[in-house]
Amino acid sequence: PEELTVRLDPERMRRVVDNVINNAREMSRAGDPVEVRWARGDRNDVVLEVLDHGPGIPAELRDRLFDPFVTAGKENGSGLGLAISRKIVEAHGAEISADNAPGAGARFVIRIPDTSPVPDNQPEGVPA
Repeated sequence: PEELTVRLDPERMRRVVDNVINNAREMSRAGDPVEVRWARGDRNDVVLEVLDHGPGIPAELRDRLFDPFVTAGKENGSGLGLAISRKIVEAHGAEISADNAPGAGARFVIRIPDTSPVPDNQPEGVPA
């Protein structure tokens, strides 16, 4: 397989990936897998996709999903995880998006350019 290399702060991006995968696990039905895929993107970037098999993202939340205090039917959580994740991703010059996957469930996509800057300091609004 092709080696995929990007520059990033591993601890901060680990928090993002952990958050997205944990959300997918919480939204999936018991026993259903969460799929995680890495690939070279079509924009000279690396793309991480996380797909769950839950109910998907409600239409009324799609535009606000990355806003603070928004939750999508989870029993636990503050609604800050995706907002913080977005700040971390954007500090790396990257993008995060979400939509409903074909078939069922949600799909989160993180696109990291191979020229991504490594942030020198904590992004504003992100707890250390």
